[in-house]
Amino acid sequence: MNVTFRKFVEEDRENFLNMSEQFFSSPATVSSPDREILSANFANAMDDNGFFTGYMFCDGDKSIGYSLVSLKYETEVGGYTAWIEDLFISDGYRGNGIGSEFLRFIEKAYSEKAIRLRLEVCPENTGAVKLYQRFGFDFLGYSQMIKDFR
Repeated sequence: MNVTFRKFVEEDRENFLNMSEQFFSSPATVSSPDREILSANFANAMDDNGFFTGYMFCDGDKSIGYSLVSLKYETEVGGYTAWIEDLFISDGYRGNGIGSEFLRFIEKAYSEKAIRLRLEVCPENTGAVKLYQRFGFDFLGYSQMIKDFR
């Protein structure tokens, strides 16, 4: 297996939408956005504004996962945080070190732009929690609150 990570291209749209639907219907998330929102995510990742980027995980020509990463300024660290929004690896490819490879890739790609890496994880997703802890992630202890405008 020769896994590579690259930015989204237009031809990734359907693969991304299908994988994103799988991700949001899994126990790894607490919400299930509709396809319109997932399509907006893809379009925004394709915008190439430097603040929101989509990465496709490929094994040769086959798409096997994706991630969305955004940059956000955080006052408590006095700089930008690279926020790993989604990280999905297809069944059959999990447990092969791809998540670890991607985290190393992101650390290298964002080490000059950001002070911190941040992500959300459901505590029940024990495999992901263990992976993130191996890479030095700690729980912040915050409870997040939201108010949607739409």
